[in-house]
Amino acid sequence: MYNSVRISLGEADGDGSILKTIDDIINSLYINIGQLENILQNVNSQAEMIDYPEESDLGEVVVPKEEVEVELD
Repeated sequence: MYNSVRISLGEADGDGSILKTIDDIINSLYINIGQLENILQNVNSQAEMIDYPEESDLGEVVVPKEEVEVELD
C-alpha cells in the first residue's frame, strides 16, 4: 500500500520531500516488522521458521504479482 501511495504522490513531488518521507515510513515499518519477528521467535519455536521458509510446514506465503492501486481524492 505504501509503495502505491509513493508512486501516486511521487508525481506531485517537486523537491523530493514527499518521497523521502514515505521512504522513511517504509523503512521504519521494515525495522518494526523485524523487531516483532524477533520477539515472536523468542516466545514461539515455530516462529523460527520465518527465517527458513523452505523447511517450514506452516504454509505458503502468497505475494500478489499485480500492482495495488490507491485512489487519492
